[in-house]
Amino acid sequence: MKSAKLFATTVFGVILLMTEILSAGTISGTVTGKNGEPLAYANVFLQGRMEGAVTNADGKFTIKTGATGVVKLICSFIGYVQYSKELELTPDSDIRLDIKMRQTEIRGESVVVTASAFTASDEEGVTLTSLDVVRTPGAAADLFWAIKSFPGLQ
Repeated sequence: MKSAKLFATTVFGVILLMTEILSAGTISGTVTGKNGEPLAYANVFLQGRMEGAVTNADGKFTIKTGATGVVKLICSFIGYVQYSKELELTPDSDIRLDIKMRQTEIRGESVVVTASAFTASDEEGVTLTSLDVVRTPGAAADLFWAIKSFPGLQ
């Protein structure tokens, strides 16, 4: 009796899961940029839902969704204007989109780089003798590698 209930519950769960999977709509397409080149690794997602995809190397994506009704599809990529489009979804939707992204400038605050003095002695400024170059660990008596060992330099 107990095994019959377990079997019935399992079968019901599998049927419910299959119904959900089969009723999922599909949104697929290609994301391209300037001159029609595919944009690899662009983010494509449904706003307000945990459903989305990342484009492959050919700019193609596929999203399987159980959403119905009006949803907003968003596509974003660094250096491009965000794309959005409202879609009407049904349980068996099969929507194909070709998304063309427009480039934009990335503006940020100005960066000012100033040099400061590093010293190997008590004097102001950079003082590095040939003996310091030879004794600098990892420099192998090379001036370039000795300078790279200063803090903040790579």
